[in-house]
Amino acid sequence: MKSLLVRIMQGRVQAILATLAAACAALIFSPMLIASAAIIALSTLRNGMREGLWIILSSLAGLALLGGILSVSPWALLLPASWLWLSAWSSGWLLRRGRSLAGTLEPAMIGAWLLVGLQFLALDAPVEFWRELISNLLQSQLDVLLPEPEQQQVFVHTLATWMPGAIAASWFVLSSSTLLLALWAEATLRDTHDFSRAFQALRFSRSWLIIAPLLLIPALLGEETSAGLPSQLYLVMIVLFVLQALSLLHHLAGHFQIKRFWLTGTYVVLILGMPFSLNIASLAGYLDGWWDFRTRLQHKKKPPYDR
Repeated sequence: MKSLLVRIMQGRVQAILATLAAACAALIFSPMLIASAAIIALSTLRNGMREGLWIILSSLAGLALLGGILSVSPWALLLPASWLWLSAWSSGWLLRRGRSLAGTLEPAMIGAWLLVGLQFLALDAPVEFWRELISNLLQSQLDVLLPEPEQQQVFVHTLATWMPGAIAASWFVLSSSTLLLALWAEATLRDTHDFSRAFQALRFSRSWLIIAPLLLIPALLGEETSAGLPSQLYLVMIVLFVLQALSLLHHLAGHFQIKRFWLTGTYVVLILGMPFSLNIASLAGYLDGWWDFRTRLQHKKKPPYDR
């Protein structure tokens, strides 16, 4: 893997070609879009803001050119790619300046909040918009999976209710994954343990611990439905606490020398148990924000051996 990263980082042309190749591969395997954005974040992190911008503009031009040659509309890839690439570029620049993982991820979450706010500003009724869109896109599949019209309505309504926040939360997950992948790649190129140290030490500002209950209060008091803005913002914030919980998990695994098999199993349970597992993980991250289990673990002294 290191030899591949070295080739990609040999020059601007190599980085552009690698970004284009990963973006085109995303048409077949969508997670490759994260790899293309990670190359931009890595280039920005290592070579500066201007270099990252050059790669973005050149790659977008390359995608448009390929679309023209193949007589295929490139917009289906250009729009999501440009949105994720710009996020990777800004995150790489922030990490290069501040060298703080938490200080880079927090602005990304604010960007996800802005995405929620834009939906409420641009659309008169975001939930109604998503309900109509989902019904039109999935009608044929719904007819097969849910024959009863009432079941279809309940499913579409439930899905549309959370779509404004889910879209923003998904974008935040992609942005975070991109930044973490870029940071790992840089550590691999430098033959250091900077990535594991940075991720295991990840802790967000305590201000988020105060904001989270404030977003939940309207829903708990029955003054606001799940389709309201506070609930949608809280859905995005869950990702922040899940990241802190995963950081705590890796710290504990390193401290107690837990085998990677158990870490892999934990991730499998987390994925298969969604969304309930995410709520548990976010609660663990929230509690760690208040009690800082890692610091307590370091300060805890072992009791003397009693013969």
